[in-house]
Amino acid sequence: MLLGVALTMMLAVGCGGGDDGDSGGEAAAPPVAAAPTTQPTAPPAAPAPTAPAPALPAPVAAVAGGVAPGTEVSVVKTNPVFQDCVAVRSLSVGDNTGNTAAFSICRSENLREMVNLYIAGVNAYDVDALLPLLEAGYRAEQESALRTQLEELKAAGAQLTWTEDQLPGRTGPSSMALVVTVDGGPSGTAQWQFGFIEVGETGNGDWFINFVNVK
Repeated sequence: MLLGVALTMMLAVGCGGGDDGDSGGEAAAPPVAAAPTTQPTAPPAAPAPTAPAPALPAPVAAVAGGVAPGTEVSVVKTNPVFQDCVAVRSLSVGDNTGNTAAFSICRSENLREMVNLYIAGVNAYDVDALLPLLEAGYRAEQESALRTQLEELKAAGAQLTWTEDQLPGRTGPSSMALVVTVDGGPSGTAQWQFGFIEVGETGNGDWFINFVNVK
């Protein structure tokens, strides 16, 4: 064992002496690091910008006590103050026709609300709040006259109130009427008769004002 240790020490000294004796040679170059075998991973690309989602159409909104101008569908179906009377009728069970009494009450309330919106539009002197309430043919006939009448009411500073004189009643298979007393106009108290017409399927159509008579 001692002999093996002595041989090991002699070999180590001999190797060191050889390095010192070769003073004229070039110094050994430092080891070069091996090139990586895999390429570095590139950072993930930023997601491409997406086009903004198209704006949803605005819901029908109240405008000066009426409904949004340009609305072509029935306010009975689209304005949140109106009930779906067909749905009210269908809540009844036990027969095929549904609750016709509830349907009639619902429809009458909707017609009253249409009058309320009409008077509110008049008080705002806003013809665009009135036009969606009118049946298409009546609207085309009356738009110019309505604008003139509202200017006259505005000049007089009129603010109208109304009370119902009688329950809404049928005047035909798809028409109804409501008579009210209106106060606050330039000529004082007057009776107005509102006529309504159902456009579309009977019992499930859209209701519009198709005349207003002042007595």
